[in-house]
Amino acid sequence: MKKFIFFLLGLILGMAIVWGIAISMQCNTETTPAKPTQLTTQSITVTRPIANEEISPPISIEGTAKGTWFFEAVAPVKIVDEKGLELGSGSLQAMGDWMTEDFVPFKGKISFDKKTSKTGFLIFEKSNPSGLKENAEEFKLPVNFQ
Repeated sequence: MKKFIFFLLGLILGMAIVWGIAISMQCNTETTPAKPTQLTTQSITVTRPIANEEISPPISIEGTAKGTWFFEAVAPVKIVDEKGLELGSGSLQAMGDWMTEDFVPFKGKISFDKKTSKTGFLIFEKSNPSGLKENAEEFKLPVNFQ
């Protein structure tokens, strides 16, 4: 009878351990980002620079965006300090066929004057030749200045 009780306790303990490991693994897959070196939205992925990276002028920018983000293969980008003061602006150039709803690689470069700010944002704007508010979209990437 003692052997049976120890067998049952061992079985229950073993099942509890396996269940705990399974729950732990499930939680980790839900909270761990797939690629910690890039920031992604539904429309744009920025691979360079990464969020909160220390940057200095000029800054090279790379990533992918849906073709609908561009107009004539170009999309605007600007850099602002933590107060929203614009420090510089430029454009992203689609590196492929932009007349698609799929993702298209882009590159860009911005020169800027960092003044005395320590932090700021790269603001990626969807091209919006219509000027209509409902067609506007932007993505902010936090950066640190050297």
